[in-house]
Amino acid sequence: MPADFPLHKAALAEPLAVCLHAFRRLELSDRRAAVIFGDGTIGLIMLLLLGNAGVADITVVGGRSGRLKLAAELGAMRTLDHRITDDLAGAVHTLAGRVPNVIEASGAAQAVTAGVQVAAHGGRVLLIGDYGENRAAFRWNHILHQELRLIGTNASSGAWDDAARILTADQLPLDRLISRRVPARDFPQAFDLLRDGDDVVKVILDWTL
Repeated sequence: MPADFPLHKAALAEPLAVCLHAFRRLELSDRRAAVIFGDGTIGLIMLLLLGNAGVADITVVGGRSGRLKLAAELGAMRTLDHRITDDLAGAVHTLAGRVPNVIEASGAAQAVTAGVQVAAHGGRVLLIGDYGENRAAFRWNHILHQELRLIGTNASSGAWDDAARILTADQLPLDRLISRRVPARDFPQAFDLLRDGDDVVKVILDWTL
């Protein structure tokens, strides 16, 4: 990074690198539409990357109304609050239809199952969440018959240089993801904001304040 680059923006280099590595793993070919499960930092960065790559029809599924509002401002054509339905796959299908690209960035097992169900024939399902000890809850023959591609992605290998370049060139409105800057001494408040804030995406602990 340049010596004068704002450190609070530089803090986004790691999640951006994670998303760039994931985006490469996706090997995007069909740019008609995408569904993103997850309205946190990773999901919203994937929204920006997909939009920048020419995917205009993007649906974001999340659980915080403030974050979903931000997703719409950042380019999502439609949003869905998963809390309003007991049939996540059905609600997404009604809203967005079947899509060639599914990005699961929430870490929720039910979102993986829903993502597999709403992927179009020959579609790609990118898994970028952390699923702990959860197991698959869908029929493996569905993957077979729909000829889906399940893609796992982990960490940020080989993407740091591009992350630094994108940040310093200000190519994406990544600073919109920084919800608060909190003095490092007030770190308990930062965790409270992140846990409870409806519109909070990223909280930066700032040692200069």
